Amino acid sequence: MNTEKPPQLSSKPKKAQAKIKEPANNPDTNSAEQKQNSAYLNFTDDEKNEIVRKITEDYVAKGFDTKNHPLNFPAEQIDIGGWACEYPQHFKTERLIEIALKIPDLAPELTKKIAERKEYDQVIKILKHYIDGPRFDHCVVEIESSLKDDEQEDKVLMKLSDVMAEDEKTERVEFEKFSKHMFDRPEAAARDTQTYLKYLKINDELAKKLLDKKSLLLIGGGIAPIKDELLNKKIDCEITNIEPLLEDEHKGNSDHPIPKNFYDVDMEKLEKYDEVWSANNSLPTYAFNPEQVRTFYQRALSTVSQGGHLRILPVSGFKDAITPAMRLNRIPTNNESIQCFELLKQRPDLFAVEEFETPPIKVSGPAFKKWRTMEGVDIKVIGDKEKIDIFLKNFANKKYE
Repeated sequence: MNTEKPPQLSSKPKKAQAKIKEPANNPDTNSAEQKQNSAYLNFTDDEKNEIVRKITEDYVAKGFDTKNHPLNFPAEQIDIGGWACEYPQHFKTERLIEIALKIPDLAPELTKKIAERKEYDQVIKILKHYIDGPRFDHCVVEIESSLKDDEQEDKVLMKLSDVMAEDEKTERVEFEKFSKHMFDRPEAAARDTQTYLKYLKINDELAKKLLDKKSLLLIGGGIAPIKDELLNKKIDCEITNIEPLLEDEHKGNSDHPIPKNFYDVDMEKLEKYDEVWSANNSLPTYAFNPEQVRTFYQRALSTVSQGGHLRILPVSGFKDAITPAMRLNRIPTNNESIQCFELLKQRPDLFAVEEFETPPIKVSGPAFKKWRTMEGVDIKVIGDKEKIDIFLKNFANKKYE
């Protein structure tokens, strides 16, 4: 028998796995509550004794001497949290939630433990509590981790997203706030011509062939003077730009600026274009849900002329979110985008689909600098108009799945 004293259960919270920006004045970043010995958790004496008994049995099974070194229920919240993280099977779900709500640093790990029990209606309580701070994202990361390789992953995440979803009016307000935020970051909002060409892997010679004396539709095309920049390259292209950030002062941006959300545009009033680009901080990256992704593909393809191209970047791997509900559905939304272009590949009589990858792009954050690539897709419309129209109508209604 192992006569050693049982190891002390850790009370040190695990470091959060996700790195996100820390918004100002977030209540969950204040650790004062967990440092003080405030209101005791609501464990009854019977619950405490039962937990001690079960953990003691675990220690005895491992050969530790609990007779001479008996376990005692912790006196402080943070230590109870350590027990809950290491032996969650001995704690009721309601107690794990209580600990998660009182000890922010433990919330992500305990969220995962509850998610592993498939008690998603209980997980919502933690998500709502931390909705305005960085712990929310950390908790979502743990939920996603608990669902990895689970065939119900999309269904569960969409259910959680639907519970947290805002009404359309609130979504629009949040989108406007996001747009203003992007406007204040010209390096992100501008999306100049050289950036487009670099990311879409189009050199100057090819750009002239694709665009000179042709038409280009930009979806979320930014505020840079793209028209003027192309003219400087001796490329005369008729440009339409659907971009909510556009204002009267953005001269030289396009021939036909449309300062609207893409989903608000009357597509029947648009013509057919030789090139349609949706790249670099545009759609489907910022689709609020999978349904918007499919609508995006259907609407965007409807504007491409026969022999023309729809270029999307990135086509998947997007993680940015404007609202909590949007953050929860990033995986299903990514999967919908992949499903859409895979469906197009099944119709080689209508579309020629070519996937591509950007050159390495430098990404910087508060505490890191790294390089990454983005995956894109070039969809060439080759079918006749009547067949394309029928396909897109069925595509929007998911009749080909």
